[in-house]
Amino acid sequence: MPHAVFASAIDDSSVSGIGVARGDETVCATTARALARLTRRPVAWRSTGLSGATAKMAMDELVPFLTAEPADLVIVAFGVNDAMAYRSPAGFANDLAALVKAVRRQVGEAAVVIGGVATLAFFPGLPLPLRTILGWRCAALQAAAEQLSTRLPRLVVERFSARFVPELFACDGFHPNARAHALWGEEVAALALPLLRDTEPSYPRPTLGRSYGRGRALETGSPSPPGGRIGVRDPG
Repeated sequence: MPHAVFASAIDDSSVSGIGVARGDETVCATTARALARLTRRPVAWRSTGLSGATAKMAMDELVPFLTAEPADLVIVAFGVNDAMAYRSPAGFANDLAALVKAVRRQVGEAAVVIGGVATLAFFPGLPLPLRTILGWRCAALQAAAEQLSTRLPRLVVERFSARFVPELFACDGFHPNARAHALWGEEVAALALPLLRDTEPSYPRPTLGRSYGRGRALETGSPSPPGGRIGVRDPG
């Protein structure tokens, strides 16, 4: 059995599972499944999220819950709440940079994927013209976040490629549904893969049940919020 890869996510309501039925449908779990397929390695994952959190709030509200053990990949996804709070682009980028540094102090020099800032302009649950105005804010935050790849090593910033159509939203018209999380996970895994190549995994074996947010999941989809381990099968 090849060494496992360990992925961790810190996020707002998306990682918390709002908009999906099970914890193993969230972006960290779908990223883990995609990475298991692409790397032919088992992938363990943990997620730490808070609904309504901004990147700045995460420093006080989420980082203390991270377990100080090595990770290979960290997914950091904020922006929607920052746009709604009217955080400045420079302030948002600085918040993300501080958050990445704080997370790395806990888990080591992991590869980092900064999630794209979902444009609120296409959120069906928001009225016009509010969502148009917030969409402009999201675009400004996205542009600021993209500068982080020149400030911090082993970091890539996602820019969403899929169109935000109503079919990708939960019934509240605001949070992504399971289909959206599946697409999102594939995109994050594709961005992370070049950062993970030619590196020795930091997570040689699962140590289940030791800390907040750890569980176990099989590829059959048994519920295990907010963490788990996904195995691979030998071909044939």
